Amino acid sequence: MVLLVDQSWTAACVWSDVDQSSVAGSIEELGPSPTGGDVTITTQLSTWSDVDGAWTAIHGRVGPDVAEVVVTRDSGEPVTATVDGGRFAAWWPGNAAAASVAPYGVDGTALPVALAGR
Repeated sequence: MVLLVDQSWTAACVWSDVDQSSVAGSIEELGPSPTGGDVTITTQLSTWSDVDGAWTAIHGRVGPDVAEVVVTRDSGEPVTATVDGGRFAAWWPGNAAAASVAPYGVDGTALPVALAGR
């Protein structure tokens, strides 16, 4: 999964190194940056191929107090997202959508879930 970003837009691309036809992407304009422990979900997408089967990805932005993001899929399993530069991104095999997104501070403390508007 690759994110391309600047101050006003983000583009995401997820591809398979097994089946080059299994590619999904999105381009989104961004609103105001999240503050504190807020999280903004930019995009959630899914795709499927004969070789790889289904997979799902989510990405967005986080406020400066967020050091970790855990995405819980609607099937119940958690996925720890990569967080860097005020952005988060995660992907997983299957078509289970993200049911919740939980931010954590630098000290590992759970922050109140606050999904900022786009």
